[in-house]
Amino acid sequence: MQKTYVSANELLLDSFTLAKQVKDSGYEPTALIVPWRGGMPVGICMHEYFHTQGVTLKSTVIKTSAYSGIDKRSDVTLAPFAPDFTEDDRLLIVDDVFDTGRTMKALKEELGRHCKDIRIATVFFKPSRNETELSPDYYLYATDEWIVFPHEVDGLTPEELEEKSPALARLFP
Repeated sequence: MQKTYVSANELLLDSFTLAKQVKDSGYEPTALIVPWRGGMPVGICMHEYFHTQGVTLKSTVIKTSAYSGIDKRSDVTLAPFAPDFTEDDRLLIVDDVFDTGRTMKALKEELGRHCKDIRIATVFFKPSRNETELSPDYYLYATDEWIVFPHEVDGLTPEELEEKSPALARLFP
């Protein structure tokens, strides 16, 4: 499987670019919903961008689980969370990649019990892998490649780790 290695600087710039895309669309969320772990870097940048534009956002991190390895999936589970928003809020779910869509579907269904205006923003979208009727409202790249994010090392072979970052590879004997 073809893998694309995304550097920390690329993800940083892409995250701010995605935030600008949302802002330029005229949509002004009142709350960010960020899936733990992948959405965290993007969510932090999204929050920073809107803050510099004078927009105060509530933020909720929700632990989700469905991934168990390359091309391996389990049932989607959402950890319990206390909603910090009202039915009048405008929610923006922010993540690094929209793959099968199953996690986003579970999030939208749960969040939809509390709020009706929910949109999705993600850096990468994999339309050919989408198993749902959903698609992100905002995204930067459509791809079918496997994306390896800056923080990901688990599951990489020593050769892949070397390709990703020789300096990082030296830290993992």
